Amino acid sequence: MNIHCCSVTDGRYLVPTMVTIGSVCLNNIQFKIDYWLIVDKITDHEKDLLSRFEKKFSNLCLHIIEFTVNDLPSSCCEAITKTLKDTRLTPSSYGRLFITELLPKNVTKVLYLDGDVLCTKSLEELFNLNMKKNAVAAVLDAGLVESSHVSKLGISNYVNSGVLLINLQLWRDHDTTKLFSNCIMNNYRELKYHDQDTLNIVLRDSILILPKIFNYQIQPEPYGKKKRDGIYTSAYFLHFITRHKPWVKGACNPLKQIWFSYYEKIFDNNFSYLESFDLTTRIILRIRWFSYYLAPLKSRRRNFIKKMIPASFKAIFQERYFRTKDLK
Repeated sequence: MNIHCCSVTDGRYLVPTMVTIGSVCLNNIQFKIDYWLIVDKITDHEKDLLSRFEKKFSNLCLHIIEFTVNDLPSSCCEAITKTLKDTRLTPSSYGRLFITELLPKNVTKVLYLDGDVLCTKSLEELFNLNMKKNAVAAVLDAGLVESSHVSKLGISNYVNSGVLLINLQLWRDHDTTKLFSNCIMNNYRELKYHDQDTLNIVLRDSILILPKIFNYQIQPEPYGKKKRDGIYTSAYFLHFITRHKPWVKGACNPLKQIWFSYYEKIFDNNFSYLESFDLTTRIILRIRWFSYYLAPLKSRRRNFIKKMIPASFKAIFQERYFRTKDLK
């Protein structure tokens, strides 16, 4: 059985995306993994890194596809540029919407994964889903499904686009490239969540809703909150949403050690932070941390500060090291 997967990335997100790919390979050794990596502005060094990375997994066949938003019609490109103004996203984030133009016609079903997702189990059950009548299978967005923004869009089942099982044949039959392009051009002022909004608007009547174990979305927790719902232990995918990514110094994601463990299996060395919150943010977090311990016990001030401090804030004082150039 061949499993087709896909991710979209750029140089800034390349190493985390490699961890995503590696986690798929490690948990699906019985299958051949055809992984389609759509990249924007990749360097020769990064190509060499990916080549050596592929050789680490006997079941991996890595296909690199170079793509930029400029490859799209000029009107669509202009609309995408406008939607991304003053955001931290890059145009490559829209790449998942146009994979019918990039993947071979013989690929009829593909699993799309964001670069901040970990695969923790076999994908056999997911790929055996009957999707003949569904364009995509996905999980509801944990933070947005009941938001005012989604209400304005008039969508009852708003899904997260970080993990998508895509029926590519149905996408081609309905020419989703044209549908997505028109949606972006006509609604770019309303697309607060960009490609995710676009996907939900266009495919709203053809989405198969999956249980949240197929996209367990992890958010920072309040300081002192130790109990979790336990569902993450049976999750097929762990999705590190929000700015608190495991590889960011000062991040407070409660399951970041799981991400670290996969990183070290894949790269054969210890981890150090790829990014860091800006100095101002880190200073504010430090002040909140120390203010908590200086406040009187059971005081209102202490309780107020407690709500503002992330559970794993101690990570800001930890340092671990790695060099991607040492990949063997």
